[in-house]
Amino acid sequence: MSADCFHHQVEQSMKFKKNLYDFANFTNAVQNANSGKTKVIEMSIQHFFDWVDLSAQTQIKKIKPRPYLADFTSVMVERGKTSLSVTENYNFENVRQFEFLKIKNQKQSILLLEERTQPRGISLDKKYRIIEKLCPLMTGDRQVFWRELSENQFSNDLNTSME
Repeated sequence: MSADCFHHQVEQSMKFKKNLYDFANFTNAVQNANSGKTKVIEMSIQHFFDWVDLSAQTQIKKIKPRPYLADFTSVMVERGKTSLSVTENYNFENVRQFEFLKIKNQKQSILLLEERTQPRGISLDKKYRIIEKLCPLMTGDRQVFWRELSENQFSNDLNTSME
């Protein structure tokens, strides 16, 4: 696949740089991949939105066996339909369809709430553990990203299960 080729070029660019200390280093490595023909657009907080969750957990729990994204090779969503179609193989055999939206909201269009105005952030103790272990390994000008990283005591740790 062409994406594999590009990812290989990014890996080579990262190896050539040797040390990637912050996001600016990574952005530069991606920019230099593919002989510098890559245009990197750095996303800001305004590029992210908070969506309304219209999924019905009670309906999802009733589906046997319970669907997990990791089990599917393809997920198909059609405009105007309220069901989700999934397959577990690349032959598109045994397409399973199931409803997963709250019944009262199935005919309602899904809208964006608002642009995000602040970053998600990480917990203060996690930030200080990262700074304590990582920053001594890098130059002072590269520590700025980690020291200015947003904090939020209420953000879930992405390393833990949400169930």
